[in-house]
Amino acid sequence: GLESERLAKEAAGVQREVAAAALLQQAEQEAITREKKIAEQEKERIENEAMFLQLRADREGDREREREREGERDAEVTREHDLLRTRLTAVEEEAARWKLQYQQ
Repeated sequence: GLESERLAKEAAGVQREVAAAALLQQAEQEAITREKKIAEQEKERIENEAMFLQLRADREGDREREREREGERDAEVTREHDLLRTRLTAVEEEAARWKLQYQQ
């Protein structure tokens, strides 16, 4: 009678505790899964940002090398121009000597 009623109530209480613990465990597992997903998205975002920054650095490096090449080309053109000017001066001097010789 009374004893079995008490045992039945106790069993029902234990069942409620087990059910509550199971719900709590499920909620914790879902929270962990959510946190993992968020962490994964954050990792992916950081990796994408790192890739973007690397591409930007590569592009900037390419631009820097292009500027260096342009500088080298400018220097080469200047050297060629100086050589031509020197040769022209030499030819003009030679022409002036010939002219003087011819006039004498």
